[in-house]
Amino acid sequence: MLWGFAMPASSLARRPSRRLVAFIVLLLAGALILAAPVLAGFTDQTMGAGGAWLDLDGDGFLDLVYLTPDGHITTLRYDPARDAFEDRTTAAIPLFLRSSSVPMDGLSAGDLNNDGFDDLFLTCNGPNYILLNNGDGTFRALSRSAGIVGGMTPVGDGSWVQGEGLSASSAMFDYDNDGLLDIYVTNYGDYFLGGYANQLFHNTGVDEQGNPHFVDVAPALHMDLATQGESDWSLGLTVGDYDNDGDLDLYVGNDFNGPDWSGYLNPGPNILFRNEGDGTFTDVSYTAGATDTSWTMGVTFGDFNEDGYLDIFSANFWDDRLYRNNGDGTFTDVAADMGLVATDPRRENGWGNAFIDIDNDGDLDLQVANGFILNNLGLSPGESNELWENLGPDNPNPFHFHEVGHLAGIDDAGDARGAVYGDFNRDGFIDFLVINNSFVSGSQTDIAPLRILYVNQKTGTFWDRTVHYGLRTSPPDRPKPAPRGDFSGNHWVQFALRGTKSNRSAIGARVTVTAGNRTWIRELGQSSYCSANSPYLHFGLGQHASLDAVTVRFPSGKVVQLAPEDRGVDQLITVVEPDETPVGILSFGITSAAEGARIRWRYRDDGDLASFTLYRNDSGTEVPVAAGLRTRNGEGEYLDRTAPADRIVVYTLEAIYRDGSRERVRSQSFRFRPPVTAAVRQNFPNPFASATAIPVLGPGGSAVAVDVFDVSGRRVRRLEAVLAAGEGSLAWDGTDEGGREVPAGIYFYRVEGSSTTLKMLRRR
Repeated sequence: MLWGFAMPASSLARRPSRRLVAFIVLLLAGALILAAPVLAGFTDQTMGAGGAWLDLDGDGFLDLVYLTPDGHITTLRYDPARDAFEDRTTAAIPLFLRSSSVPMDGLSAGDLNNDGFDDLFLTCNGPNYILLNNGDGTFRALSRSAGIVGGMTPVGDGSWVQGEGLSASSAMFDYDNDGLLDIYVTNYGDYFLGGYANQLFHNTGVDEQGNPHFVDVAPALHMDLATQGESDWSLGLTVGDYDNDGDLDLYVGNDFNGPDWSGYLNPGPNILFRNEGDGTFTDVSYTAGATDTSWTMGVTFGDFNEDGYLDIFSANFWDDRLYRNNGDGTFTDVAADMGLVATDPRRENGWGNAFIDIDNDGDLDLQVANGFILNNLGLSPGESNELWENLGPDNPNPFHFHEVGHLAGIDDAGDARGAVYGDFNRDGFIDFLVINNSFVSGSQTDIAPLRILYVNQKTGTFWDRTVHYGLRTSPPDRPKPAPRGDFSGNHWVQFALRGTKSNRSAIGARVTVTAGNRTWIRELGQSSYCSANSPYLHFGLGQHASLDAVTVRFPSGKVVQLAPEDRGVDQLITVVEPDETPVGILSFGITSAAEGARIRWRYRDDGDLASFTLYRNDSGTEVPVAAGLRTRNGEGEYLDRTAPADRIVVYTLEAIYRDGSRERVRSQSFRFRPPVTAAVRQNFPNPFASATAIPVLGPGGSAVAVDVFDVSGRRVRRLEAVLAAGEGSLAWDGTDEGGREVPAGIYFYRVEGSSTTLKMLRRR
């Protein structure tokens, strides 16, 4: 995205001189500083927002969550019996988020705690949040308590401090294949100070309340800031196994590097991180030829030419790129060769995008959501969305594209940003939602539709049915477009994947389908711009009424070949990763006790288990802390009295089988914080309305934690502090771990590790 005082170098005829641009920058600088609050809001609205298709309640149908750039979140459940959406926002989303004015930008989806329900990661201008699915269509919010903290931000003296900036896209993926989903977050920059550091939150495990915990490992892996001169102003993000080695790689779409000496905003090269399979990444952007210095907003992976390798599409300011994967670790830009060039001489600004088969003919087409940027140096208002139809392998120009957006009925000019794709009505054809900024439509004074739900008509066209489905109230839906053909007879198949040893969402799984002389691949885990597409992998099959082969490769490396009776067409097929492990871990939790770290686990045993061994890895040195642990009734427990204090270690549980073989079945990070000898007194004021203080007695210099519980015994907040000598106090503002206001009522509190519990009352 090119901001208000720069133009692409490819437009020399229209670009003012750098000297003039520099003068404009200096002229605007003072006004921008004076208008900082306005600038912050303008930035978020310029970036726009995204959405997500996911199954909120486990009924097998896709539900919808979408954002608006002014800080609103909407949750809609799809009811197939009525072919209608039900607004569940009030019940589903915590009050503090529903009433928040903080701009919300992006969503990613996946099962972060492996409980069988997809969760959400919400990016904002400020603190980011995990929305943890409670299993009933409602969410609880986690942020700092789960380790989701701000990244490094620049300060005026050139140094960096921890803080929270403006985040854009995120992606859930299990980068180290430990069975737990991690989260990569792209962060944007400041007009005058520079770019914010990106983050990679490593999932260290799930506590006894079912809450996952994370540590930002991007600095340690050199994935936070540019390493080879690429941009630090990141927007788009996609994950996929581009080198076919079985692990997920990462492609980051960058905007620009900030202004040079003259005020010209330099384009920022994109970054391709190759996963080395050992928990580390290598920046191969330049050697792979995939840097793309074109002010990128949205990126995605997809095998458009059916050669078995994932290619990259990059939606940019004016000049989009199509990087063909050469199969040797390198890419070549073939956008012009494949006909993927804008016919409009103005060139569009691309944001959300995806490779989708719109007519189920087997060819991956490409949809791009375009949107104007209010910088007075860019394009004219009213940029049309595009649909590039893939001509397929049998055309004289194989796999070339031609633009059919107008004929397909999707060329609305609505200042688009996020776009999210999925077959919500389960008719076998892909639909999609475009989220607009509502700035311009045709001219700068017209108001665009806030969002557009394009429903696939099986005729090569899409019908705007947004008002019909209640996703907006005005303007009215556009007329139904004229058919371009009848594709209702084309066959299709979709796959819902479930991991067991792999992460429960099976993100990173690859499905390969063969029918006749054609073979297709799809991977679970692609992204684009601030949005999360359907978790169901979709294949258009054309006239193929049967499948010759279906192979599913799960992230763990397990491979499933579907039998002929299990690979019918025109249906959604569920494939569960085989769990051939004699011992399956159902839960694994670690807590601090007075005597040490207490490890508890529940497991399933097919009768081959003899015992367990527990290991502890401290700073790279692993030692067995307990061997020959014999358990019964599917439950185990061990108290590590030698656990080091205030240091992160990794505990690994190993199963010993009766034949002498061994298998490591679970690992989890943990920081042991020994309870101190402390006592709490009655809080004051009590009852309280907005805040209260809890007196604590204990030795000076000791770290103390006080837990607050509701009447059901569920912990709602942990308060921590270092005591001064004698007596101190901990303040509670009446909010839970996610920052939500707790309701009026009775609450209990006690020092961690103590059995002494006191009661307090919150009133309104």
